[in-house]
Amino acid sequence: MIKKFIILSLVAALFAPVFVVAEEIGATSDASIVKEVETEDVEDEEGEEEATEEEDIADDDDDDDDDSASDVDAENTSRADTTRTQIMPVRVDKETREAIKHEVEAVREAAVSDDTEALGELKEKRRQLLEDAKTKREEIKERIEAVREEAKQKIESKREELKQQLEKISDEKKKEIVEKLDTKMDELNKENTDRLLAFLERIENVLNRIIDRANTLEASGSDVSAVKTAIESAKSAIESSKSAIEAQAAKVYEITISAEENLRMDVGGVMSQMRSDLNDAKDTVKAAQDAIKDASSKFKEIVTPPVSEEEESDS
Repeated sequence: MIKKFIILSLVAALFAPVFVVAEEIGATSDASIVKEVETEDVEDEEGEEEATEEEDIADDDDDDDDDSASDVDAENTSRADTTRTQIMPVRVDKETREAIKHEVEAVREAAVSDDTEALGELKEKRRQLLEDAKTKREEIKERIEAVREEAKQKIESKREELKQQLEKISDEKKKEIVEKLDTKMDELNKENTDRLLAFLERIENVLNRIIDRANTLEASGSDVSAVKTAIESAKSAIESSKSAIEAQAAKVYEITISAEENLRMDVGGVMSQMRSDLNDAKDTVKAAQDAIKDASSKFKEIVTPPVSEEEESDS
């Protein structure tokens, strides 16, 4: 009964449409794993909002006749629209159907050769995989909440210090804008680290699916050594990215005002530093994404049978 259920389930997937959704674990075919990890993109997930605020400081006019709040005018810039990756339905092509057929045969062979024992081991590995993933998600969230709690005291302290520094500024509008920018930087850092962490969770779910399928093929006797090597590299990249995001979440950006005439430079320099730090954190997420793409590619090489010369000529 278990054998029939597995085979029928995989055959049913042969004719089902594949949707490119990284969060839907187990709901798509093997080829959709490759599609999911390729469509994820973090190019526009962060850095947009802080860029507009920084440009407010950096691009003010230098008209000496008007020493008003234009030096730190953060109110009149337009926000850039962020480009979101659209989730589109993908039809199952011939290559995908052949890949699924190949996996059906692999599972059938595993069921015939090792029977209940092999299936039991696969179920245990899957259960452990899901449990470990849940534990890791909870751990990183708890660590980030802890560092943010510690940062709250620093934030309150630096705001009091900023108020004292602003006493040397005569223009009340300038004072108000600088205080708003100081608060906005804290908000932007939190928003962007949250986005990076959420994206990392999504692509980690894709990696977990690859691990699960690789375990299935290994049980059937397939050589998955190349996939396992790529999986370990992806795991390491994910952990490095988590550490970078945690460190970024703990950062507090302080504005030090030297003089009223240097206000634009003082504020702009801090905002530039924050943007640079966020880009560094984003790069670690992209490195993890690339590592998962590599694991996905190695997995596809196993489940997709090589195309013969005759098939190539027909196509």
